[in-house]
Order: sequence, then structure tokens, then C-alpha cells
Amino acid sequence: MAKSRAVAKRRGKPVTRQAATRARARKLFFRDWVRRGLVVTVTAGALSVVAWAGWFWVSGGMRSVAAGMSRGVVAMSAAAGVNLKHVVLDGREHTDVKEVQEAVALTRGVPLLSVSLEEIRARLEDLPWVRSASVERVLPSTLVIHLQERVPIALWQMQGRLALVDRDGAVIGAENVGEYAELPIIVGENAPKNTADLLQTLLTEEELYKRVTSAIRVGDRRWNVRFGSGIEVKLPEENMGEAWKYLADIERQQHVLARDVRILDLRIPGKLFVTMSPEGTARRIEMLKEKKI
Repeated sequence: MAKSRAVAKRRGKPVTRQAATRARARKLFFRDWVRRGLVVTVTAGALSVVAWAGWFWVSGGMRSVAAGMSRGVVAMSAAAGVNLKHVVLDGREHTDVKEVQEAVALTRGVPLLSVSLEEIRARLEDLPWVRSASVERVLPSTLVIHLQERVPIALWQMQGRLALVDRDGAVIGAENVGEYAELPIIVGENAPKNTADLLQTLLTEEELYKRVTSAIRVGDRRWNVRFGSGIEVKLPEENMGEAWKYLADIERQQHVLARDVRILDLRIPGKLFVTMSPEGTARRIEMLKEKKI
């Protein structure tokens, strides 16, 4: 692989991860071809058909066997040695290997041209961690699979359980959520599909965002954000970004989050309504009594 990347670099071409994977697949093919000393004993006419079909497939000209390749051509390609021997998997980090094997659902030795790339891709993209997948043939014996996995951005709390959510609002799963304890918790039936917009807004004020522990979707219209101190901030349905910036400015000037408050209401533009905590209210009453005396 290092040699393939070096050659590509000398030629002035960008080297991608998928290109490196395809180079590794081709290396497997040539090594297998030389080691086994494969001898093809088909007619020249059959070889020309197989060669044409192989070029057509590799170039991306055909995506479905059933749509354009006859059984006779598949049989001739199999006789010529175009059969599955290797599967190269790239991009997998969290996806279970057994799930990938079940999605591919192929056995060694099947005619490579009989494999439906689209069906395999669709099954792979049904897996919880897979955001997108690509499947390619490298003739005569290799299937190359590249996965792009989802990246969790929040933990969704629903009916007392936690599940990972990505930027597309897809629910990834509930396994190993403890590894992502640093992510904010979102609550609400339709919270996942609105989480990316919320986090994009909160991250505009990073110092404020670092103190956020959870967010609650209210009526599928707006958010209430909670800080680690227990203070809840009611954000508006519209112009959420402006309200968040307004709170950040007030915090920098007055350190309102360090006070004995329970709720900060920002639903009216340019206004901040404060609800004191019970302890803060009691202290406030005592201070007023002392001043009156």
C-alpha cells in the first residue's frame, strides 16, 4: 500500500483512502494469479466476451447483473476464473463484522459477475452504524467494500433509556453509550432530527456550551437548555442564535450563571426574565427584612 501511495504521489495525484484500498485489492489479485498459475481453457471468443464484460463492470457501466448480463456470459466468466475469493473491508470501526458478513451474504467461489452490488450496498446501509457504503468489483476475484460510519453528536433519552444520535438525526443504537458520556443529553420525542441545528447554535458560544449538560425539546417547537449547575434556559422558537448570543454577553458582563437563579427565560427578544431558586428567594426575603428594620 505504501508503494502504491508513493507512486501516486510522484505522479501528482491525490491519494484517498478508497484508492489505497483498491490498490491493495489489485495486489491481492495479482499475487493470487501468479501463485496459483491459473490457466484459462476457454475459446478466444469466450475470452473476448468476458474481457468486455469485465471492463464494462469495472468502469461502472453496469450496476445490476439481472439488468444486462445473460446467464451464458456469467457462466463463461466463472469458467474463466472470475469468482469471489477475497473481500476487502475498509472504514469499519464500530460496525460488527458479523453484521457485515450477514449483509454481504456471499460464499467463496460464487461468480463475481452474478453479485448485485446495489443489493449489498442497500443492506449495508441498513446497519445502525453505517451512514453510507460503496461496493466495487476488482476482477477477477475481489469484492471491495468501503464504509462511512456515523459520528455520534448526542445521547437521546427516551423512556428511561439512552441511545446515540448522529448529525442526520439517525438513532445509532444503545450499546456502549458509556463511552460517550461527555456528549450532551437530548430529551423529547422528535429531538434527534433537530439536534444538529441546536448544537450548531450552541457551539457559536463555546465557553457557554461547555457548561451545557442537556437540552429538552418542548412541543417540537423550541428548546430548554440545562447547565451543570441546574439552571435552565428557555430559548425562543425563532432567532435562537440571537438569544444564545444575548445570554453569552450577559454572562460575560454580569456572571448571571453564578447567581442563585433557577430559570433564565429568553423567549422574548432582547429580554431576560429570571426566576430565583428557592434558596435564592429565601435569602432575598431575609435581605429585604433586614433592610426594612
